[in-house]
Amino acid sequence: DQKRFCLACVSALRHHREGRTPVFLLQQLCNIMCPTKPEPTYWLILTKSPTQEEFIRGGMTKNPYCSLDIGTTMRDVKRKICTDLDLGGLMEDENGMELLVRGNIVRLDLPISLVYEQVWRPSLQGNSESPMEVIYRLQGLDGEATEPIVEALHDSDASKQEDPEEEVAMTALMSETGGLQVLLDRVKDIDMASAKSELEPLLLRLLHACCKLRSNRIAALRLGAVDIVLTRVCVVLQEDPIPPSAETMLLILEFLVQEANSETPAESERAGEVSTNQEENFKLLLSRLGSHTVRCR
Repeated sequence: DQKRFCLACVSALRHHREGRTPVFLLQQLCNIMCPTKPEPTYWLILTKSPTQEEFIRGGMTKNPYCSLDIGTTMRDVKRKICTDLDLGGLMEDENGMELLVRGNIVRLDLPISLVYEQVWRPSLQGNSESPMEVIYRLQGLDGEATEPIVEALHDSDASKQEDPEEEVAMTALMSETGGLQVLLDRVKDIDMASAKSELEPLLLRLLHACCKLRSNRIAALRLGAVDIVLTRVCVVLQEDPIPPSAETMLLILEFLVQEANSETPAESERAGEVSTNQEENFKLLLSRLGSHTVRCR
């Protein structure tokens, strides 16, 4: 069964350190313990309001655009438009640009998926999957807006989501069988070659899933995970450009630090001990957290 297979993979991972074998074993563990969910794809046609031809130079010339290349929210759509049309001054201005779908002004924090399914799809016939037409315009240039505003949309799937701990319940095996120690040892041993291979992303993906389970967080803290991950993330943060793995490591650190803070002072001190030479790493971490290349969630 799956449990016995995972135990065999953990045991093999403990002994096999070279070649493709560790990558294969981690892939098997990830497929069972933290399988990736395919993201739905939506296509968008981004069109300038015909009343603002003289105010906005150029246009979005590569229609249709794939949501996977843009982001998850309508704010990401706006940022894509601002980037492509060199409208940097509007990038962080929440009110400078309006997006309209089917004659409705849509809030920027709404997910693209919900806007497509609940605002755009009702206008389609049958099972048509035609691209969603999004009109963009600068606010106020056409006078006061009279269109209805879509402030919020209900995500029916969100209420059906499992408890985060239930989703990763299988990862409890990692702390019960010594698998967490194996993962942390591998993180310590990452070199430039493995960092650029498939090994590091798989290691971090599995460790991140493990840290969603409280029993694993407690076990990881006892194993000195904060020290290990902090050391590694500070190496990564000095690279240019900063690789995507940095974000995963920061999320792991966040899980661990929050867990340490939730324990009693005595427990927290024992669980979250870090090396005395980590002061410089903390300074580097704090200085880099403001970087635009490190996304905050």
